[in-house]
Order: sequence, then structure tokens, then C-alpha cells
Amino acid sequence: MIRPLLRRSPNPSHASSAARCLFVGASSHTSTAHERLGRGFHNSPAQHNPSQRSPSGKTTIKCDKYDEVMWDENAMSSIERKRQNKAVSQQPRTGLETYDVDDWWEKWHPIARAETKPPCIFRKDAQGRSLYNPYTGSLVSWQIRETIKGFLARTQNVSKGFIRVANPYAPPRWKPARETYSKAGEERLRMFTDFIKFYGYGNEADGKRDLGNIVTERVEVMRNLTRLADACELRSGMWLLYIPPDWVEEVWRKIATATVKNELGSEACLRRGGMKSRPQSEGVLVKVYSRDFRDKAEAARLLEKLKKLGALDPNKEYYYKSDALSQLNLYAHNQWGLKTSLYTSTECWELLEAMNGEEGVSVE
Repeated sequence: MIRPLLRRSPNPSHASSAARCLFVGASSHTSTAHERLGRGFHNSPAQHNPSQRSPSGKTTIKCDKYDEVMWDENAMSSIERKRQNKAVSQQPRTGLETYDVDDWWEKWHPIARAETKPPCIFRKDAQGRSLYNPYTGSLVSWQIRETIKGFLARTQNVSKGFIRVANPYAPPRWKPARETYSKAGEERLRMFTDFIKFYGYGNEADGKRDLGNIVTERVEVMRNLTRLADACELRSGMWLLYIPPDWVEEVWRKIATATVKNELGSEACLRRGGMKSRPQSEGVLVKVYSRDFRDKAEAARLLEKLKKLGALDPNKEYYYKSDALSQLNLYAHNQWGLKTSLYTSTECWELLEAMNGEEGVSVE
């Protein structure tokens, strides 16, 4: 049975702190949570305890704090039972009584670990180095047997969708459990939607409106999704480059060539056709990936390589996000107010300057 984590308190932030008990035991919050939550946060169904009987042998059901309904079980007709069950099922519920992140994690983590699979290596180069292409057989992806010039010519007329190149010398990655991540991530977002519906409406007097709880809970949701991505082997991250249409083919040629030669990131892709979230005038989307979105230094070094290739506009700000969030269709300005970018180019330039300063190297 899913244990509720929230309980009512004179201080609304206390309820949110209980909801944020992530991946730890929450037994201290669960003993009376439904009693305290039920009377104030939603109309909980009547609790039937067969052991509570009146001296006349009739069962007592407490439907409200002040009212008691007594009847003889043997005299209750099946029609009355159905009517009562229907009334209970139609009572409104907020979903907060099932807001248990612990149970959510215990449910999905074993599935995620079971569905990830190790990579298969089929080829080696002349020096005996393993060559790995996760997109082998894809018509819109570079193949190990073809030259980069042939690949660019072959995909030049593709008008819609993503065109991809993978670094064949990058360490092989496990096959991620994408479907599991999507299902578990969507379930976690639905839980957060219930949380927002409760704390985002009402007023200060009734103790329901507490936007501070929502802001704090956003951080926990992103922490949950990050840990889930790690369990599902969805660890890659990417820089999002919006290149002007008249410049994109030249930039894409440089990025694709450097990726195949093991001089850039783990892979890259170009999106043909417009995007619903952005007008075509803002530029064509090019994604350049690193292996692990948790490694900020790796992301910064990748940005520096892109600058040396001439793929960046010095007057623009660039953003880095995890590939897992794209799997959930989580983009900027989403309905939950979640911050989807992990790093910015400004942060990474500062990190590179600090790293080079420690090594005694001057940065231009």
C-alpha cells in the first residue's frame, strides 16, 4: 500500500518538508498522515472498522467528526451497499495522499536496472581500436564504412527530422531503458502536478496557498529525474546551438567531421525542418553531446572545442541540458516551471578560466 507522506500542520511548509523526504525512511510521518490529511485537505472516504460495534451489536461507521451512522449489517440491502460505495468513489481526491517519492523510486528502480543492456562491439580499426556506432543501420545516420563527405552528400536532401553522427572511438555506452524512463518520469510529473494543484490555489488564510513549497519541490523533482536517468543509463548531455540558416551547412560539416575524427564530443545531430517551440528565424538546431551530463568540466571543454571550430557566436548565450529531459519532452517554459538547462556558456567560461588559472595557463 502506498504510504502518504504529507500531514497537516499549522505551518504549511512542514507538509512540504515531509513530501521532500526523498529516498529515506518516512515512518515518522506515516502513522497519522491520513487522519490529519483527510479532515483538512480532501473529503476522505468513510473508514469502516468492523471491530467498532455498539452495545446493541450494530456496526458504527464514522463519516464525519460529529456524526455517526449506525445500522445492522445483516439488514443492509445490496442496493444500499452499492449506493454507498458509489458515493464514496465520487468524492474528490487531491492525489496528495499518494505523494510518496519513496514508493515511486522502489517501484521503478529495479525495472530500470533490469532493462538496460550492455553494448555490442563488432568492428575494430587498423590499430585494433574498437569502433562503436549506436546508430548502425539508420538511414539518416553516419555509418562506419562511409566517408563523412559521402554521408553529408547522402543526407543533404533530408527535409525533416534529425541527422546524426556518432564518435566511433567514444567508449561504448549501455543501451538505455528509454521506455521505462518515460513512464516513470511521467508518473513523477503527475505527482508534482497534484502537488501544484493543491498548493498553488487558495489563499493564505486557509493555509493552502504556499508557493514557497512549490519552488522548493521543483528542485526535488529535478533531483528525482536526474537519479532516475542515471539508473536508466540516460547519462548523455548536449549543448544546444541555434545556427542561422545561411551558416548552418558549413557549421554542421565542421561539427560532423570533428565528431567522426574523435576531436569533439560523443555524437552530434542536426534537425532538419522547423520546430513548434521556436520559429525558423531563430536558427537551425544543432546538438553536440558529451557522455555524462553530471560532468560540468567535460561540458566546458566541449564548449571550448566548439569555439575553436568557429561554431559559436560570441554574442550569444548557449545552454546545456540532459538528453533525458528531452525524452520527457521537457523544454524551457514548461507547465511545471522546471529549469531544464543544467549549465550556461557563461558559467562554463568562468569554470574554464578557473581551471586554466590553476594550471598556470592564460586564457584569451
